[in-house]
Amino acid sequence: MFIDIIAWFVTQILKKMIRKHAAKIIEEAMADEDPPFKQKDYKYFWKEKIEIEKSYPELNMELSSRSSRDRIARGTILNMIPISILYFDTIGFFGIALILLAIGMWVRFEHYNRCFELRAAYSLRNNN
Repeated sequence: MFIDIIAWFVTQILKKMIRKHAAKIIEEAMADEDPPFKQKDYKYFWKEKIEIEKSYPELNMELSSRSSRDRIARGTILNMIPISILYFDTIGFFGIALILLAIGMWVRFEHYNRCFELRAAYSLRNNN
């Protein structure tokens, strides 16, 4: 849990940028919908998250598993940093490559998870 908190803190700025980009992608993809998706309307969607928890158990399980993947990827990043430093003479630049791979995995998971959440919230708000 401690590693998750540190990883959350370290990745917070990048996470905001990823989420903003995901919202922009969804806004462009759903421009023809009625009503159109607007980024500013979906900065927070707690009401929809609560509705998902109460009324849609399968969707809630999917969101939870996606969130777990994010936490695992963040923890992997944080764990790989000291391992790469302490064992640099053994693993060399392979450790740096693994850190970059873990960052790439986390960015991908975070982006797709946010897109999924935004589409789910949009569907709930507009009863689609």
